[in-house]
Amino acid sequence: KNIMFVHQLCRQIWFYEMFFPLNLVGYLLEPLYLWLLNDREVVTVSESTKKDLLRFGFKSDNVHVISEGIEMTPAENLESIQKFARPTILALGAIRSMKRTHHIVKAFEDVRRSIPDAHLVIAGEAEGKYGKRVLAQTKNSPYARDIEYCGRVGTAKKVELLRKSHLLAVTSVKEGWGLIVTEANSQGTPAVVYDVDGLRDSVRDGETGIVCRKNTPECLAGNILKLFNDDSVYANLR
Repeated sequence: KNIMFVHQLCRQIWFYEMFFPLNLVGYLLEPLYLWLLNDREVVTVSESTKKDLLRFGFKSDNVHVISEGIEMTPAENLESIQKFARPTILALGAIRSMKRTHHIVKAFEDVRRSIPDAHLVIAGEAEGKYGKRVLAQTKNSPYARDIEYCGRVGTAKKVELLRKSHLLAVTSVKEGWGLIVTEANSQGTPAVVYDVDGLRDSVRDGETGIVCRKNTPECLAGNILKLFNDDSVYANLR
């Protein structure tokens, strides 16, 4: 007997990561092959993915949600963490279309207009045309001097950035869980995220981070400013 593991479904990601007509083919075929498999026992990592599977005929009793684990060691206490001197937003992960990194850059520009010493760190490999477009966006930004691009980083640098940054911003179209959020939280760093599958699972809104009411750069910027301007709320989230 085999058991199927499903981290996440693609759905709208097809239209971000694949070109026409293959994106349409993938989008239309996904429900078909899921229907053919919907009698299986399934392991997945979030309630969002479970709900996705139920829409395609899987039985609730056959879908089992397990927790995602992290490999990095959580910080022992908040007092041991030294944040960057400047209020720093971190965008961490591959720079590709479905991650919508350009939304983070736009939100940062809004934040920077209100907080002159704000800083944005972007870490991750810039993939394809989209990656080049985001790098061009940062270069042409009126606040280009306040945006740092690190490229792809190793484990040690990743942990350092997660620990020393003040906030993590995540604007993906869809995630299975949003493991980077859990990793950031383990280092004393809250996340501000879009309200999408996976991220609404990994962030407890108002408790460990903030889930945006609207998936727009303006709403993202507003929530970041709220945390930067309220030390007590920020401390509670940490």
